Amino acid sequence: MTPYVTQFIEPYELAQFEEICRVVRELPDLELGFNKDGSRILLSCHILSRAVAMVFELKYVDGFFKPHYQHSWVLNERGNLIDVYPVAMVGGPIMYPHQTLDHNCPSHRLYEKDRLRLKTRNRAFCRALGIVTQEIRRLHGQS
Repeated sequence: MTPYVTQFIEPYELAQFEEICRVVRELPDLELGFNKDGSRILLSCHILSRAVAMVFELKYVDGFFKPHYQHSWVLNERGNLIDVYPVAMVGGPIMYPHQTLDHNCPSHRLYEKDRLRLKTRNRAFCRALGIVTQEIRRLHGQS
């Protein structure tokens, strides 16, 4: 079955998305260290989006998944939204085309860009981001 929305996605974008899906599926459970309070650092959408953006030369976006969940995702060069770690879902990355004939597309209502005050400059976050980025590079063949 060919999804209707693929008419809005270039073949190279679909190939890139499929590679992102493969890499995310193959990403092992990584030991990311501990926060200052001793709690284990869990892989978050914020870490994964930044790592995928670095490796695949995309743009990461911080914002909200409606109605109020802090969330991060990536945009490809044409503005297609790729959610590499969808909120409360099992199954892997999803992609919404930026341009569709129907502006009632779920992405227009579910993802809201915003200037979040994420604590991404702390050592623990940066260390975890480095670990995830290195593993994604390895899986993508960019050792």
